[in-house]
Amino acid sequence: MNRFFFFIFVVSMTTRLLAQEFTWGEFSSVPDRQGLAGPYVGVLDGRLIVAGGANFPDLPPWLGGTKVWHDDIYALGKLDGTWERVGTLPTARAYGVTISNSDGMTCIGGSDSSQHFADVVRVRLNQDSVRLEQLPSLPEPIANACGASWNGRIVLIGGTKSPSSTEALTTVWSIDTTKPDAVWKRLEDLPSVGRMLSVCGVNGDGLFVFGGVSLHSGPDGKPVRTYLRDSYRYTSEGWKRIADLPVPATAAPSPAIASGTHQLMVLGGDEGLYPATLPQQEHPGFSKKIWVYDTKQDRWSLARSELPAGHVTTSTIFWEDRFIIPTGEIRPGVRSPRNWWLGIR
Repeated sequence: MNRFFFFIFVVSMTTRLLAQEFTWGEFSSVPDRQGLAGPYVGVLDGRLIVAGGANFPDLPPWLGGTKVWHDDIYALGKLDGTWERVGTLPTARAYGVTISNSDGMTCIGGSDSSQHFADVVRVRLNQDSVRLEQLPSLPEPIANACGASWNGRIVLIGGTKSPSSTEALTTVWSIDTTKPDAVWKRLEDLPSVGRMLSVCGVNGDGLFVFGGVSLHSGPDGKPVRTYLRDSYRYTSEGWKRIADLPVPATAAPSPAIASGTHQLMVLGGDEGLYPATLPQQEHPGFSKKIWVYDTKQDRWSLARSELPAGHVTTSTIFWEDRFIIPTGEIRPGVRSPRNWWLGIR
């Protein structure tokens, strides 16, 4: 178990669109000393949950390390508490989507070393006992999607069908898990190329999707990424293209953080600045920029403050009156066990 440590620092941040005080803090690292990419992140009975995820526990990939998927479910009762291992997922997995509500923590899709999953598992916590419930499976296996709770429904956008996919999905799936006869329904597809590792967001009556990457087949048949900036808003009238991100923000923590009645914040991400041929150990790390989208003005602003650390392939979750950004990946092949919280006044 990692030793507990805690500190805070305050940044006054003013931009044309955002003039609020940000307070950043770090709290107890996740128990896995390497950190985890793509974990399922939620809140159950007032406790922060981090489950599954993948990392390179023995050696980094550039030294021949093997990527390992995990099934552990960890819970933290309070910011100055201690993480506990409270159970396991049905199998080791990562890179799915998590939705938390009063019914539990819903883990959707994901992958392991050989396959993508279609199953959907609701996790419930009774003190220190975990209970798993199977919900209706997705119509197809999906990992690397983004998703959110919108108008009482779970919505899943994009992703890929298999580890070898050379094309990302445009599909949008929706389900109301409060209904006993719930089934996944297909909404209008994204009016764009397929994408994965996008950022979702919800503000007002709109569901938003920002950036991500599309895929195509390279000369060797392996998937090649194209970094995207185009963004979209979904309402009862369907999809509408909105202002492009100023730069790509691939795999940034999702969903975007809603600030006020008409702002969404995209936290860092992979801007695609470095060629795939760059040795992983030479990568300087992912972006720390904070981009603020104004849903009324349909424009972006760069915050004058930055993230304390650029984490990708992780989630955001509201807990203990703060936004949580746990663990994740800080450069290709390198995870971090560090956890951050963000307070906004």
